[in-house]
Amino acid sequence: MPLNNLKATGSGRFFHINHLYNDDTQKKIKIMDVGAVLIQLKPLHMQQVHDWQRTLKARQDEVIETLKAEQVHVESWFYLQLHGQDYLIAYMRADNIQKAQNIAKLSTFPIDQVHKQFKTSWQAVYPAELLLDATVT
Repeated sequence: MPLNNLKATGSGRFFHINHLYNDDTQKKIKIMDVGAVLIQLKPLHMQQVHDWQRTLKARQDEVIETLKAEQVHVESWFYLQLHGQDYLIAYMRADNIQKAQNIAKLSTFPIDQVHKQFKTSWQAVYPAELLLDATVT
């Protein structure tokens, strides 16, 4: 599909493309925001990671409810250990990541309170730069 009028903007922590336009129909196609961060955990906080993971898995319906409220389509979490240090990678695809983060900050959902408490085990957050996002539409 040929595209013109490609408009790209940055949102600070995440890169995103607002819209693409189809040359043939001039139909606007919404492209979602995508972003990822590397989270360095505080030393000796793996038990909090496991507790958080178990809680979110057990309360999956609540997690889905909050993602819908935030207009988040995909949220994935990964664990890795590098040179003896524990890290998480968080990946998100949403209609608007900044808006989703603002909604989450003000959330009164009980499961979001669990996540806010979990953030106290984070030592540092490093935003990742998006290099390529290949999406089939």
